[in-house]
Amino acid sequence: MKRIAITLLVSFLSYSATCFAQVDNEKQSSKYEFNSGIGYINVPPAGSHGISMWVEGSKHLKTGFIMALKFQYAHANMRLGEEWDYLEGEYKPDIFYWLVISFSRPIRIANSQTIEPGIGFLYEKSYSWLPPLEFRNNQTVVLNDRFESVWEDLGLSFKVDYKYAFSNRVTLGIRAQVTYVTGMVEGIVVTPTFGFRF
Repeated sequence: MKRIAITLLVSFLSYSATCFAQVDNEKQSSKYEFNSGIGYINVPPAGSHGISMWVEGSKHLKTGFIMALKFQYAHANMRLGEEWDYLEGEYKPDIFYWLVISFSRPIRIANSQTIEPGIGFLYEKSYSWLPPLEFRNNQTVVLNDRFESVWEDLGLSFKVDYKYAFSNRVTLGIRAQVTYVTGMVEGIVVTPTFGFRF
């Protein structure tokens, strides 16, 4: 039984090393990569959802890892309930700006196909719409709409990319991303991706 377990472990490690080497060799001629995407975001704490878009520049390091810098924008809407008085049924928008420095490493799963898990450090600046209502002496007073900066914070970003390379330069795929800020999952993002290597 031990022999079987050791054999399986060695086989897995050898296969993993081969996969990494194949991906590294494939990318020797491409040091840099540009990726972008636009898709869906869900914000669990607010129960809201909307759209997110991002652009990312990355460099392939000699170690086989990829270092990337990403700018991301997200706009999510929360439907207001009866506790919001006259605004019940309206939508409360929240805006997020994220700057992420991440590290990832591609793993070949088939010819021209890779899975790329990664982790990054995130800076967040968000804006939340303040409702144009104020309660005075049990009466509702309508105020002006306004946006206000709610917080600036640091967090983590986790991602998994699936990429299909149509050539040595162009890739298409899909990205699943989770942002973790102030001790909770703040955003779940799924986007198709387009990439160009040079």
